[in-house]
Amino acid sequence: MFCANCGNQMAEEAKFCQACGKGSGQVAVLPKPQHVAPVQTGAPGKNFLLVTGTLYIFFGAFDIIIGALALDVSDSFSSILSFFGVPNVTGPFRFLLFLFIISGAWNLIIGILGAKNSGVIENAYFLSVLAVIDLILSAVPLLFNFSWFALLFLAVPILYLIGALKNKGAQQYMRNVSQLAGSASIGGCASCGKSYGISMSCCPHCGHRPGSAK
Repeated sequence: MFCANCGNQMAEEAKFCQACGKGSGQVAVLPKPQHVAPVQTGAPGKNFLLVTGTLYIFFGAFDIIIGALALDVSDSFSSILSFFGVPNVTGPFRFLLFLFIISGAWNLIIGILGAKNSGVIENAYFLSVLAVIDLILSAVPLLFNFSWFALLFLAVPILYLIGALKNKGAQQYMRNVSQLAGSASIGGCASCGKSYGISMSCCPHCGHRPGSAK
């Protein structure tokens, strides 16, 4: 509704205009807009998650394909050895290939989730947990066989974590803004005691203007 006296918009249930204090008899109902564009929330870590998520998807798919092909080759090799009566010694090798495939599936899942939720700040905490887990898993092999080249592979989970933390920071900022807006938007009318927005010039319930006599 809009006040017919001053033209300011007022709440549907308001009995008085919060801007000029005119009663409900001075209020005219105007048609509501057909569409209101939603507020877009920025995600500062979106590009980090998109790039690293794509890399995760690529490496994950590569590991799965190579691991599956190697398993097939090992099966053929085992059949050849058994044909000539040679004992099968490919057990440990097959176990490592299974771990390789599982690692690829893990990277594929992280990549898909990161790329899909790169612009959704509400899922930033979940993505940051995934990044920390993968960072730990990637760092464990370096404890047994450290090399500077292997250290480069930590760059992807680190950048992934940076993107998730950036989105998490944006999410916390939005929460703080909402809390501040909520705590600063309510005031009590000195005349009727009811609550209303402190930015309003007059109480929408009784028409009392702050600073005037009751």
